Amino acid sequence: MLIITGNSWYAQQVNGLPVAVAAEPTISKDHQVLRPMLDAHSIESVTLTCEYDGDINSAGLSVIKEEASRLKLKYQNRRIARRPSGQGDSFNSEQADILGYSFLSRNSEKDLSKFDIVNDNSNATSFAYTNFKSFLADILFSLEIAHKAFSKSERKLEKIVLSYSNSFLADNAEQIHNSIRVGSPYVASACLDKTNFWHSRIGFFSNDPYEYPLVLHNLEVTHKLLKGEGEEFEDGGLHTHQLQIDNHHVISVSDTVSVDEFSKYVEARAYELKNKHVEIFSGVLKDEVLSMIGLSKDR
Repeated sequence: MLIITGNSWYAQQVNGLPVAVAAEPTISKDHQVLRPMLDAHSIESVTLTCEYDGDINSAGLSVIKEEASRLKLKYQNRRIARRPSGQGDSFNSEQADILGYSFLSRNSEKDLSKFDIVNDNSNATSFAYTNFKSFLADILFSLEIAHKAFSKSERKLEKIVLSYSNSFLADNAEQIHNSIRVGSPYVASACLDKTNFWHSRIGFFSNDPYEYPLVLHNLEVTHKLLKGEGEEFEDGGLHTHQLQIDNHHVISVSDTVSVDEFSKYVEARAYELKNKHVEIFSGVLKDEVLSMIGLSKDR
């Protein structure tokens, strides 16, 4: 499928031939577009996950303990993930009951970033995203330590997952409805016909599923009411509407990735997934919304 975004139209390829889709009406000044959850953009969080072919073991966890002082420079808080009582062998050592570690960095107001290495994956998340280059520079340090730990556990990298959580706010349902691209292939058609409250979840491969590397995309788009802490909804009241867009982009890894080449390899795959994300995200929202958040392939 080929998506070509423009001011008022886009096209799809059907059987290799371009097919025009109904032109979209532009958003009038009387119908304000939705606004991003944050001042600068709509991205609440970005996560890069590395999945392996098995759980980290005690040998790998020892690497994390050795690197604890370096990790503490980035993350002030550390939590140990332990096996639930009754699931382990009573003769196992305490070390065998440890499943991994969770690290968190926060200021006085909110979480800034976190890093988890538990079971068969490691992931690093930013809750204060600015741009993709800075995001990768910040997280690859932690993920490389995790890869060293999994390598010592004799585990192999199998998948890389890039996840985005985007959120927009609106005063009414019509603002959200008018901001979705007409005929978007990334939102279920039954939802596109609805004005109020819907939930769309789709998944697809962007290449032939018999070709490697496999690239899978999972997209969830939801129109709901934003509920504050302790708030109760009242009939007839004024409510804030929310458009939530969560994307997960997965690429399979068939190569054996050494510790020395890990950062360069993952960075290249992450940019590939990020570019696919921009393409798909741009196929969901109209150009007026995209320009409002300054969406470009440099972000």
